[in-house]
Amino acid sequence: MSLNKTPATAGFTFTQVLIAIVLLSITVIPVASVFFVSNRNVEKGGALLDASIIMQSIIDSIKDDKFIFENKGKTINIPDLKYPDIIIEKNFLDRYKARGVVKIEQAPGHDDPDLTELSVTLYWNENGAKRESTISTYIANINDVKFLKVE
Repeated sequence: MSLNKTPATAGFTFTQVLIAIVLLSITVIPVASVFFVSNRNVEKGGALLDASIIMQSIIDSIKDDKFIFENKGKTINIPDLKYPDIIIEKNFLDRYKARGVVKIEQAPGHDDPDLTELSVTLYWNENGAKRESTISTYIANINDVKFLKVE
């Protein structure tokens, strides 16, 4: 028995190649779609993480008893030229056309006038979809000094 193949029988037939391509495409297409969906989820998660960091930064920058006392009951739209210290990071602002709202109000469900709820909400557009996220915190004025509002 000879192991030498003649040129007519060497290689794969057209049918074998066609079957291999079909089988390969059946497995590659679902795998490629998983990568696509994963990439979108990573981008969404990255935008949400950026928004959370920005909102926490805003809370940290205004978590001052005097600022809170002077602005209690206000809703501040950001960006706002009246409040230059309350900013949305420029890359996030430009990339997602972001805007935000800061609310400083009496803590709901509490009668203590020294307990304030501070909430920051960011709104942005991500690939045509409107997204939003909010972070809230309570701040208690436990200082002996009461700030007098000057009008």
